[in-house]
Amino acid sequence: METSTFLGMENRVLLKAGQTAGALGVIDISIQPGAGAPLHTNTRESLLWYVIDGTLTFQTEQGLVQTEEGSATFLPQGSKHTFVNASDHPVRALLVCVPGGFEEFLIELSGKLPAQLPAGPPSGDAIELIAR
Repeated sequence: METSTFLGMENRVLLKAGQTAGALGVIDISIQPGAGAPLHTNTRESLLWYVIDGTLTFQTEQGLVQTEEGSATFLPQGSKHTFVNASDHPVRALLVCVPGGFEEFLIELSGKLPAQLPAGPPSGDAIELIAR
């Protein structure tokens, strides 16, 4: 199992696209307090977030969504969103990406971005790397 860690998130890849004939990728993610992703659009895949432990806060085009333990949020391909762990405890979630391939992006970022969450927003260099 491959693992990547960056910006306060640890990503354990459970299934890769190559194991599912490209159909999906599955990632077990631990998100530290204050960690999350900047506003972005997944242009290639739809995302299903299932929260195992804690509460993950999403900002979507439809508004604010609090996804609590035992519940899920679906983000269709092309939707703008951001997420954050606004609590003081780590959040654990499963991320299912359809089609697969996004997990390779997460693996690629490991070691290129700091493992721990920086004080303040990610640097311009970090945002540029993620965008590329």
